[in-house]
Amino acid sequence: MINPIIDFFSPYHYSSFASAEKKRFRLTVFLCFVSASIAVIYSTVDLINKVYYALPFYSILLITPLASLWLLKSGRIIVSKMLLLTAALATTFMSAISDPFEAGVFILFVPFSIASFALVGFSHKIVNILFSLLVGAAFFIAFFGDFRLPYEQHPPANYITISLIINFLIGVTTSILIVYFLVELNMEAESELKEQEKILISKNKELEKLNQELDRFVYSISHDLRSPLSSILGLTNLAKFENDTAELKKYMTMIQERVKAQDDFIKEIIEYSRNVRLELKSEEVHFKSFIQQQVDALRYQDGAEGITFEINIQEKLTLQTDKARWKTILNNLIGNAIKYHTPGKINPFIKINGELTNTHFIIKVEDNGSGISDEHVDKIFDMFYRGTDTSNGSGLGLFITLEAIKQLNGTIEVQSTIAEGSVFIVKVPVLNATKI
Repeated sequence: MINPIIDFFSPYHYSSFASAEKKRFRLTVFLCFVSASIAVIYSTVDLINKVYYALPFYSILLITPLASLWLLKSGRIIVSKMLLLTAALATTFMSAISDPFEAGVFILFVPFSIASFALVGFSHKIVNILFSLLVGAAFFIAFFGDFRLPYEQHPPANYITISLIINFLIGVTTSILIVYFLVELNMEAESELKEQEKILISKNKELEKLNQELDRFVYSISHDLRSPLSSILGLTNLAKFENDTAELKKYMTMIQERVKAQDDFIKEIIEYSRNVRLELKSEEVHFKSFIQQQVDALRYQDGAEGITFEINIQEKLTLQTDKARWKTILNNLIGNAIKYHTPGKINPFIKINGELTNTHFIIKVEDNGSGISDEHVDKIFDMFYRGTDTSNGSGLGLFITLEAIKQLNGTIEVQSTIAEGSVFIVKVPVLNATKI
């Protein structure tokens, strides 16, 4: 019930309000209706007891909330709040100098002393201080002043008793409401601070991890970039003193291998940088033909001779996803399966299976190659990790693969047995997919 009312009186920019501002706005609307309701209650009690001198005050208390609601709707929120508070304070002041002290009107000055802090907020300190001084001045003038009013004040005893009860209930209820609101704001602020602290702690840990990775990255980059150059330099020095054509060709082949290794390494560094830096791009991917393209690009690389490639995926399965990152994932997994196949093994194969569930797209890259030992399985996705000293890879391929999968909010799992082969299972959530 309250939300449609709040929406009706909200200004056009209400959605841009901070959480605390929205709560103050809701409290203002609520107090507008409370003020109008109090005016109706007081007027009813006065008419029943045939007390008429305070009715003009209550008419102000009834009309002013309507004006405040209109000001809220038009976006003049501070003016609306101060109009409501000032009118309510003026009504309380006039009632305090008109009603007998025993009627308890002075109780209502208590909630007014803190009301502006709840409604206006602590950011408007001058407004709050001035209004608090106005409340104090109104109280002392009403209490100590000697006023001769142009109307008679002879309310019946039961009216005084009823007024005391009503004023007490209104004063206590309003004070509790305002204090509760301020405490709630404080708790919300504390909760936000704790949440921010958790985020900062998490960010610091992430930065520490990134710094460690950066140190390793710089060290490994410098080592892996210099290593082929040192080999090439050594080979060229040997070639200068070699007259045998066959040996020279051997040296040239070795130099080409070193250059190719360095070129592959630089490509992987560029691929890593691109994966980290570029935002996700969603585009339509027909996975059957897309996987076939990746296989065709890799089937002629060194070591792929004799390997049977098998693609099992629905012919027209289409996903909205990041094509570039999937290319990185497939190239690295299929490339590794080629690189670590077992030479001389009967019927070597690489199978790529694709499956679409209600929530995920699953790709399995299976081979019957050399496999991975248990001691290495948990480390193969670490940056620059090489399973053996004889490995000629950069140690970046599977690290980049994992980072690309993380960018897609996916996961990767490895099942491997030495000398029997490995299965890499990639699961990525899907947004839009079609299969025919």
